[in-house]
Amino acid sequence: MEALSTHWQAVVPALIAGIVIGYIIATWLVPNRQGREELEEHLRELKRQQQDYQAEVGQHFNRTAELLHNLADSYRDVHNHLAHGAETLCTEQDAPQLKALHDVKSLGTGGVARHIEPPRDYAPNKQGTLGEDYGLDKSTARDSRS
Repeated sequence: MEALSTHWQAVVPALIAGIVIGYIIATWLVPNRQGREELEEHLRELKRQQQDYQAEVGQHFNRTAELLHNLADSYRDVHNHLAHGAETLCTEQDAPQLKALHDVKSLGTGGVARHIEPPRDYAPNKQGTLGEDYGLDKSTARDSRS
């Protein structure tokens, strides 16, 4: 009987120590409920802030587009006013300048001036591309080929 008593005297403290150590490790490794709730609330707040920021950016760019549109309209109105004034107030000696102003005026209303062309990246010849002998005399071009 004494052996059984000694055995229990060794097992009971080890069992109690194991329970205490297990509890300490469990509470240390698993975050507490309050900390988890605080983290979840912080995450929700960050999401709200991000959505507010995205909405603010969208409003900013919509307002910027509106202002640029108004600026373009105002510029076109001023230009048309100046062109109209030039047509009615200038003399016939100023006709070449008025024609140029009128051509540019048509750009503001969606028209395309006929004398304006996009830049070319090729030489204007029959092939449509820059040839080796472009800009050279015929005799010089033949000599270089030989």
